[in-house]
Amino acid sequence: MSALVICLIFMLIAAAVIILVCVIAYNRRMDKVANGEVRDRHSRIPDPETTVNGTYRIVLMAIATISMISIGALSGMVSSLQSSISSLKSDYHRLYREFSDLQEQLEADRRLIADYHYEVEDLDYSNRTAEISLTVRLKEFTNDTKVTLQQNGEDIPLTENGSGIYSGRFTAGLFDSYSQASFLITQDGKTVAESAELPESYVWEVLPMPSLACSFSSDVSFGKLKYEGSYLIETACPEEIESVSVTYMTGGRDLMTLDVTEETLNEQEIRLEKGLVLEDDLTFRIEILTKSGFRIVNRSVMIYDASLDVEDVDFLKVLDADGNVVWESE
Repeated sequence: MSALVICLIFMLIAAAVIILVCVIAYNRRMDKVANGEVRDRHSRIPDPETTVNGTYRIVLMAIATISMISIGALSGMVSSLQSSISSLKSDYHRLYREFSDLQEQLEADRRLIADYHYEVEDLDYSNRTAEISLTVRLKEFTNDTKVTLQQNGEDIPLTENGSGIYSGRFTAGLFDSYSQASFLITQDGKTVAESAELPESYVWEVLPMPSLACSFSSDVSFGKLKYEGSYLIETACPEEIESVSVTYMTGGRDLMTLDVTEETLNEQEIRLEKGLVLEDDLTFRIEILTKSGFRIVNRSVMIYDASLDVEDVDFLKVLDADGNVVWESE
């Protein structure tokens, strides 16, 4: 850019010099003609107006040529810079992932717990409880090492089984909420707390809570919402399913209800029904009746106009046989 400015300055100076020389030469010529020293026939010295116009055109052509060359060079520089920025972004993301992996590895190396696992046993749907069996293995331990599970303000001591393995059982409410669970490891008079990634609610472990895998496309044509696609209803505990239905909704009202029990159990894709007259949305209400008598109701907006507030529509609930809500997703 600085080279272009310098060239333009030199061109303007040269143009001014040319015009000045031509004006002076022309004036001298005219003085000689007026004094009768020479005759004004076919003078080779152009008048100032012609000189200015010619010089102006030449300068403009030169500026245009230099500008085109400079723009091409700048375009190449911009492309190169964009490529460099993309490469830097890629390197940044790669380094960030490596840093995160390294940080996780360092965190894992600092932990005293090598691994742990839990199992849901002895389900009691009438009392809405389950027995949770928990096993923890330590990397380092001594004869006086103690391990305790702490959750919801309750301490659950684990029993030593030898070789750094500790186990225990506790009763969990199927619809209770558990948060901030941690393991307390006490040895040599010191207690260390390490996080425990246990379920915040065991309802996901024992009931066929639904999730959707969808492939939809939509468009607005002549003020109407057009759609097509398919979906798959997935559950974690299909053996607990008694029946499954899906209701298509729009504008808060039901359009049609289908029994999709077989498709859900066989993990089959379901094609969207054609000919549904939609307003600003297409909403699914999936209802799963379980063998234990609970009813799971999941309402989700699948296709919608950008102005629709989805959070006011979506919900996931579990109802008992009397229709009372016993659990609701936050």
